[in-house]
Amino acid sequence: METPALPRRLALTAGCNQLINWGISFYMPGTFALAISADRGWSSPQIYLGLTLAMLVMAAVSPFVARLLARFGGQKVVMSGTLLIAAGCAGMAYTQTLFGWYCAWLIGGTGMRLSLYDALFAALVNLYGQQARRTISRVTLAGGLASAVFWPLGDALLQVMSWQEALRVYALFGLLSAMLIRTLPRQRLTVTTKVAAPPLNNERRNAWLYAAFIALITFVSNGTSTHLPEFIAHFGLPVAIGMLWGIGQTGARSLEVLTDAALWLESLDTTESPELIKAERERQAKAGVQTLDFGPEASEAFVKKANDVAWQSVIAKSPETGKKLRALA
Repeated sequence: METPALPRRLALTAGCNQLINWGISFYMPGTFALAISADRGWSSPQIYLGLTLAMLVMAAVSPFVARLLARFGGQKVVMSGTLLIAAGCAGMAYTQTLFGWYCAWLIGGTGMRLSLYDALFAALVNLYGQQARRTISRVTLAGGLASAVFWPLGDALLQVMSWQEALRVYALFGLLSAMLIRTLPRQRLTVTTKVAAPPLNNERRNAWLYAAFIALITFVSNGTSTHLPEFIAHFGLPVAIGMLWGIGQTGARSLEVLTDAALWLESLDTTESPELIKAERERQAKAGVQTLDFGPEASEAFVKKANDVAWQSVIAKSPETGKKLRALA
């Protein structure tokens, strides 16, 4: 089956979907914790335990995501996850107890695993193959801006309404985010079953070391990014300063996007771009450069001749080594 063309607007809609989903879930407690604590009397660890439970649920649900993608397709899975995040926000707004708060986070955690980067990127790669790389890079740019957008937004909402009303607004953002992902085609994920050889002892050890390394990095990164607004507010500074965190993330990711763009330009097949060839010839003519046209046979003969001359030069400089290198080539 041929790989379909990637819609141009998909990077924008999927990017906005991820920006909203990260903003109303992972980055929400950092802005709302103080207001919730003042209103409900819950301690900060009790409030943040909800997010911890959500991340544990994400880990528990992860092994089943591929099966869900295979059965229902990326659009339904990511949209359902987004709606679960919205439902979690609504549940947090209406609950009166810590038990209800934690239950809402369990719902939200399930939605986070189904609708954040992993599931979406798996669906994109399945649909578009290598074409999806540039789109995925652009989506991560938008996701990196989630804190830069939703930390100041959440703080602004708390200035004009209660935290419960602000969470209802977040739930509405979740509904909007679910509508945005409708641009993702409904094709299901293809799953192939492979019989893998049992891992060797050193491979299992390396896997555990890698897992521990990633866990430590995630522990520090997530802990910092989640609590940063509260740290900033503790020193009497505006939460908007936290935008620098998201801008920094996006700046780092933008380097990858620019690199991909440069590699894409280098990979362009100019034989399929007559307009580019014409423009380049006109530019060279104005600069006084004469261009020569070679047919396929002449081009092949020219390349062969140049290759032979180059090897002759190498062999002349180092006869023994040059002949060995020529044989390897």
